[in-house]
Amino acid sequence: MSGNTAATNSAAGAGIFDSGFLPPVTLRSCTVTGNTGVGSGGGIEGPATLANTIVSGNAGSGGPDCNGSITSNGYNLIQSTSGCAISGDLTGNVTGQDASLDVLADNGGPTFTHALLIGSPAREAGNPAVPGSGGDVCEATDQRGIARPQPSDGRCDIGAFELEGTTTTTTTSTSSTTSTSTSSTTTTSTSTTTSSTSSTSTSTSTSTSTSSTTSTTAVTPTTGAPTTTTTVPPSGCPSGATFESIICRLEELLGEVTSSSDLGRLQQSLVKRVTKAHDKTVAGDTACTAKQLRPTRVALKSAYRAAKSAAAKIRSRSGRKIIPAALAEHLTGELDPVATDLRALRSALHCP
Repeated sequence: MSGNTAATNSAAGAGIFDSGFLPPVTLRSCTVTGNTGVGSGGGIEGPATLANTIVSGNAGSGGPDCNGSITSNGYNLIQSTSGCAISGDLTGNVTGQDASLDVLADNGGPTFTHALLIGSPAREAGNPAVPGSGGDVCEATDQRGIARPQPSDGRCDIGAFELEGTTTTTTTSTSSTTSTSTSSTTTTSTSTTTSSTSSTSTSTSTSTSTSSTTSTTAVTPTTGAPTTTTTVPPSGCPSGATFESIICRLEELLGEVTSSSDLGRLQQSLVKRVTKAHDKTVAGDTACTAKQLRPTRVALKSAYRAAKSAAAKIRSRSGRKIIPAALAEHLTGELDPVATDLRALRSALHCP
């Protein structure tokens, strides 16, 4: 339920209003966001029963996300509980946190959806029971028909959207040369990224080198389709809030986070965030060239959120523990201006 408005002085919640004459509505694995109410709850006007459901990012003078009586059956994300009384099973509930949802978009399936951004507190926070096994557990598939949970996830995501994961593939190339020498001593050397050894024999000199390069395959939440990106950082990028400048700088950043050995377990997450910011900016550039203003704005907003999310991940408590301070300062020093320029480009957008 997204983008609804309750009229001035209306008693109804903008997203959902229970009139009181029918049994209270029950929501399982749903997302209620972007609704605006006046004199009522922005998201839900109770009574209502929730399980594995997101209520976040709504606005209403009677309570931003909910108003009235809300019964919890566990594993809900309710950003603001102001205006509502929550009772029932509070197990797994997340409150006071933004769900980090992307804009309403065609992410596959029969209807538009709000994708979860990387780092959303709704990620893998749903009911841990087997999805689709009955009762108040997660549904077996999300709104698009994507299976829950994804193979790389331990459990389902809260809400109507199941975020798909990221995989990494490694390609190894080997070259060798052999030559004959008149010397009575032969040195055999093997070089890899981690070690070197030497030995002695009688008449042949052999040199073997092995190198490994890693390419990242990101499954984007908007399409579910894998795209492989091989990044060669450019020698320098133009400055300014332009598609050319932003795409170039994001390619540089992607090269850095992909190759860095100091990001630990956060590397995969950061690669995915920066990849999304880059791919959405490219999509915006393509749409703008085709004079499609609205899709351009949507793509740039998504790119902005992904860049901000990457910077926030670096500044998070886990980021501060894992990433060296100098590297963290460098990366955020690159990401913050990119996010600022994305917002400026979207605000002053002019497509030919």
